[in-house]
Amino acid sequence: MTTKASILLTAATVLLLSRASAVPVLTTLPIGSTIISVSGDGRTVLGSDSAGSFTWTQAGGRVALAVVSPVAISGDGTAFAGAVFNDGQYKAYRWTQAGGYQYIPGLAGINMPPLSLPPTASGMGISRDGSTVLGNFSTVQTDQMAFKWVAGTSTSLGDLSGGIINSNARVASADGTVIGGESWSSNGSEAFAVVGNGAIQALGNVGSAPPLPSISYSSSVRGISADGSTLVGFGNLFLALSGESQSVPRPVAVSWTKTGNTIGGITLLRPISYPSTTLASAGTQAAATNSDGTAIVGLVNTRTTINNGLGHDPTYTFATSAAIWSGISVHKRLSDALTAAGLTINEAIFRSSVGISDDADTIVGNGDFGPWIVTGARSLFGLSSLDVVLPKVSVLITGGSPVVTYDTLPGQSYQVQRSTTLGSDWVNLGAAFPATQAGTNAVTDTTAPAGEKAFYRVTVQAGS
Repeated sequence: MTTKASILLTAATVLLLSRASAVPVLTTLPIGSTIISVSGDGRTVLGSDSAGSFTWTQAGGRVALAVVSPVAISGDGTAFAGAVFNDGQYKAYRWTQAGGYQYIPGLAGINMPPLSLPPTASGMGISRDGSTVLGNFSTVQTDQMAFKWVAGTSTSLGDLSGGIINSNARVASADGTVIGGESWSSNGSEAFAVVGNGAIQALGNVGSAPPLPSISYSSSVRGISADGSTLVGFGNLFLALSGESQSVPRPVAVSWTKTGNTIGGITLLRPISYPSTTLASAGTQAAATNSDGTAIVGLVNTRTTINNGLGHDPTYTFATSAAIWSGISVHKRLSDALTAAGLTINEAIFRSSVGISDDADTIVGNGDFGPWIVTGARSLFGLSSLDVVLPKVSVLITGGSPVVTYDTLPGQSYQVQRSTTLGSDWVNLGAAFPATQAGTNAVTDTTAPAGEKAFYRVTVQAGS
């Protein structure tokens, strides 16, 4: 018989928590491993080490993947894309734990040069919903064609006019309808975008033409917002830093915006601001952005001026650092932002940032002391804390045990807890439940103290 818990149990209470804390939290993974990316929901990190590919989660730690060389992860962390050597050639694939390898079929009707080597394929990206795989097919080393794969069919994305046939698709919006990458054109290696089933669009570069005809410019799309409104990457500028007599090509972080079915509005992201005049930017690159393009991560190549004190010209050292951008006010090294937030930081930990969650609360990257993960990162971008929605909670006695049932929403994590005093003795009942869809979840308390009162609550953590 099932009855309302009325004597031994009180109605469940709800504690509101937010993952976006005042002080961000730093987690490091072992030296020798590398973080490749992070899922859009921020829960699953994709990495590799000497033992192979793996995923990492806060709850489960490192879990080995039975897949070779994945380079991209879906929004919920369940699907991966990459390339594997199979039957004498490299094949692009989509892989899931349940379905294993799903090899990407070749392009039909594409007039590629005569075969001198077996055709190969590279899977370079996957949409957040896991439906679209991106990459390139090639027949010889320098001739390749960008493709997208949807529902079992591969489609060519084309190639910009001029130069050799060489295009590569890297990133896609959540539903795969906006795609970015780079292609050779008459200008050199140039960023491109494709919207829906439309034609490939050249995205150009920033600044003036190269000073020498023998030098071509370079630009590329490396990240895209979930809604497809913002693409980020890099162009290059020919410029000389203070103390240099000759301009050289340097990468600069840029973004593009989508208006209707057109991608344009290339914008140079603001130069990195430094806490010391001995530091200067020698180039920046944007690698990824969140759901709506309001938070961007990447790296900056920092030049440090060293004065030898002997009246000679100063010497310089160069090192990359993870960088973040948001609006007009945030454009700094991640280490400087974390220091300002109250953390004691060794700058060498953060050499590059390679991924950001859609809610901008998780950033991942690599450094001199191994990979790193920063959670509670929204405040670094000047963004407000994440909102949570309080669930409906009920407690019933079923089969002699209390059962706590509560509503769930995607993007929130729930933890049922019990106390006998309403004091500091709250204990977790099982592991936290990360909801991926709206619904209900139930936890049975099989260890409830017999003959005593028990109080129950559900803590809610946004974006976990």
